[in-house]
Amino acid sequence: MSHRIALALLTVVAAAAAGCGGNGGDDDASLTRVTWGWQASSYSNDTEATPGDPARYTVEFMDDGSVAIKADCNQVQGTYTDDGSALTVQLGPFTKAACPPDSLDTEFLRDLAAAGTYALDTDSLRIDLTLDSGSMQLAPAS
Repeated sequence: MSHRIALALLTVVAAAAAGCGGNGGDDDASLTRVTWGWQASSYSNDTEATPGDPARYTVEFMDDGSVAIKADCNQVQGTYTDDGSALTVQLGPFTKAACPPDSLDTEFLRDLAAAGTYALDTDSLRIDLTLDSGSMQLAPAS
């Protein structure tokens, strides 16, 4: 195969891959450029975690693969990978402030770290947790 044909084929494959995201078919939706507020998590054991104030729990996926997380009274840095509909979040350094007794910071961080796949549209993000253990619902933070 000539180098010119190989380059053309690579360009076509790269363009097709760029159009394949985990956005559930909504071309206007973006995982990045949005600060997502946590609405709730539903677990396979029929329990739920619902924050009283979603603004206390946010996640922002950056174009460079980094992630900025506000987990109630703590700030967390990390990285993520988005491969089609697969999503992994790797938590990194974070502050260790003592949050109020009603805080769900532990649950929020645990769920993000257990991300497996996601579905996205313009006004919601659903993250399914690994091992079919549940899912998180997020919406653009106001």
